[in-house]
Amino acid sequence: MLHAEPWLQFDVWYYAPNSGTLRHCQNLHQTLVLEPRLQRLLNFFIAHPQQILSKDQLLNEVWGADFGTDAALLRAVAALRKILS
Repeated sequence: MLHAEPWLQFDVWYYAPNSGTLRHCQNLHQTLVLEPRLQRLLNFFIAHPQQILSKDQLLNEVWGADFGTDAALLRAVAALRKILS
């Protein structure tokens, strides 16, 4: 038997962390699926609430130690902010 994916609610969004799906609370037809890197970044933020996270932590955990750049991290954070605002 398949189980439904759990949904988290924050601000005006429902979020399914396993699939990276966002749904607007007031308009459930407004649905989008985050690209994998944004999904991993948002999941990392959710797993570490109210913590100050360093760029190195984010780059290591989301991109891998040798693959991320400061610019990539800044673009990803800006993209999440734009989506969630």
